[in-house]
Amino acid sequence: MLKIKRLGQLLRANRLSKDQSLEALAASSGIEASTLSRLERGIVRKPRRETLIKLAPAYDLTADQIFNVVGYPVISLDALGHSGSKQLTVGQFLRAHRETIGKTIASIAIDVGCSKSHLSLIECGKVEKPTMDLLERVAPAYGVPVNDLFRLAGHILSPPSKSSRNCGQHTLAGDRLSDEELKILQAVLTSLRESRS
Repeated sequence: MLKIKRLGQLLRANRLSKDQSLEALAASSGIEASTLSRLERGIVRKPRRETLIKLAPAYDLTADQIFNVVGYPVISLDALGHSGSKQLTVGQFLRAHRETIGKTIASIAIDVGCSKSHLSLIECGKVEKPTMDLLERVAPAYGVPVNDLFRLAGHILSPPSKSSRNCGQHTLAGDRLSDEELKILQAVLTSLRESRS
């Protein structure tokens, strides 16, 4: 019961720090305001994993952060000790997390808006590098940090290694970027960010 009280305190503190109403969070999470209120007050004894996954982004939290407070198993790259490892594929990571939260591929496919067969191909490793767009849609449905998925699929910029930091070298999926490529990438990112605002 103490863990549930701590979850309620965490959720309420996050909501109040953003100066949002329960109704606004209900609209963004798809969970009724009355359910959110009961969670914040610690009345719900055993919240469903699916509910926690849906509400996490609305409260600016990850599912792993919430799972940690409640005591549910946490599956993130850092928790698994695979912060940059290629031993774990994006498909293996998604399958392990889906099985932990007790969801089916069919239910996730509905949430994401893609076919079961495509998700199955990703989980089986036949699609090794899903698009960033798909990973952004998949992350909330699986309740995993999107940056973990980007890293596993090789989509994220790696920080320069210690030996190259002073030289200003940057890499993308392990390949060194030239100054011209870096400028182009920065222009694309700037354009993308402006189009989203």
